[in-house]
Amino acid sequence: MGIKKFPEIFENKDFSYIEHEKTLAHADGLLGWALCMSGNKPPEMFGMGMLKIGKILGINPTHEALMELKAQE
Repeated sequence: MGIKKFPEIFENKDFSYIEHEKTLAHADGLLGWALCMSGNKPPEMFGMGMLKIGKILGINPTHEALMELKAQE
């Protein structure tokens, strides 16, 4: 079994968080952008995953917005 690079939210259209939704969505969003910016090809569902993350966090899920949200913690 290989190591999965992108979190499940970017690969499974039916994915939802069971607990700690905001914390995990924020972490997955930051990881997703970091993987893309480091040269990895985003999965087909990347945009849909980011939209879900943005809805959970109440933000436009850009890497800048995710970093700003992290700085506010």
